[in-house]
Amino acid sequence: MLKSFRVENFRSILDPVELSLVPAEGVRHDMEPLPADLLTRAAIYGANASGKSNVLAALNWLRLAARNSLRDWDDRNPTEPFALAPAQPSSFLISVLSGEEEYEYSLQLDGANIYSEELLQVFPGDDRRMIFRRIDAMIEFSDKSQSLTGVQELLTPTTLALTIFNRLRNQEVVPFAKTLLDIRSIDSGRGDVTGSGLNYIRRLFDEEVDYNILHGPRGRAEERSLVKEMLSFVDIGVSDISLNRESGRRIIRSNSDEIIYFPEIQLEHSGDGESFALPFRSESRGTRAWLNILGVVLPALRRGAVILVDELDAGLHPILCHELLQMFADSSVNRFGSQIIFSSHDVSLLDGLDLDEIWFTSKSSRGTTKLYPLTEFDEKQLAPVVGELGSAYIKGKFGSIPRLGLLPEFVANVSQLAEANEQ
Repeated sequence: MLKSFRVENFRSILDPVELSLVPAEGVRHDMEPLPADLLTRAAIYGANASGKSNVLAALNWLRLAARNSLRDWDDRNPTEPFALAPAQPSSFLISVLSGEEEYEYSLQLDGANIYSEELLQVFPGDDRRMIFRRIDAMIEFSDKSQSLTGVQELLTPTTLALTIFNRLRNQEVVPFAKTLLDIRSIDSGRGDVTGSGLNYIRRLFDEEVDYNILHGPRGRAEERSLVKEMLSFVDIGVSDISLNRESGRRIIRSNSDEIIYFPEIQLEHSGDGESFALPFRSESRGTRAWLNILGVVLPALRRGAVILVDELDAGLHPILCHELLQMFADSSVNRFGSQIIFSSHDVSLLDGLDLDEIWFTSKSSRGTTKLYPLTEFDEKQLAPVVGELGSAYIKGKFGSIPRLGLLPEFVANVSQLAEANEQ
């Protein structure tokens, strides 16, 4: 589970911002008790271009860095610093729970060098034990008796020590690395044929894939029925899902000649005694987005993973979004502490969230992103609007809304021009 995440100098984020899933004192929660005393939902609201997506992208960037640095990073680290601070290092700090253990990992780097990395194990009372520490090309490991020869041979200015330790299956590092790498990120507005959720759907409905590999003790028939039932929420005419192997897309994997083939998903529709199949690309945007989300959420709920969703409401009805969020707040469904962190413009979702699950982004005059929680406002400010958070947000009570500026004057000018043209 994710406890907190802090980032500095990434895209529109120049100064440090921190997202915390530690519950605030005195806030009532829909889910009681909270798994590991951490929130299972976090929503980020803000005006367009205020940096909502960049907070999620920064966390996903760290995941991809841990996965790919040894394989894909050659001459440069693919950092994305703030445009006006390209020479300043970017920093990341993440705290997670993996089973019973808490870990904290920090990273500082720029495009040319990795300056520092550190993985700590955190104990009750905030005591810490260093697992490994890297300063430039020097690395230190907690177990002094363990040889670091293999790590040193692979260590470069563009390779994370974390990636190397995990690749070598170091048992001190693997639990943290697994939790970080299990994070899943989806853009609900895309719903394209290569989305990670759709890849899961393909495997689920592909008879050539061993379902035991995917589901463990859970049967394929049960999982398929659940997907089809939830898909009927957006289209009551869908009766089944199939794969068309004669139609699909071939993708060349980056940095290799391997070609990956994605057979096309087809949704079987029935009604008035007739049935027909539609290719996935012909379905509505909402249907595509919903199926992609289901393909990420359902397996994540079984293993307690973190899910990042940019623009949750893109193409989805508010009721669907609400029901999805309720799954994460229901201990009978979310038995393993899965978490969803999402951005949205749908203010109707605000009143279905707990007060400490709501965050806002705003942008300064310099173009830098600020991230702050709803609980930053005092009780006197919040008490009158509890139950009407959506309305209060639209009225600007919490900031983080578009600045209309000259829009009223622009509308008036357009109206005058229209009247002049009619004369």
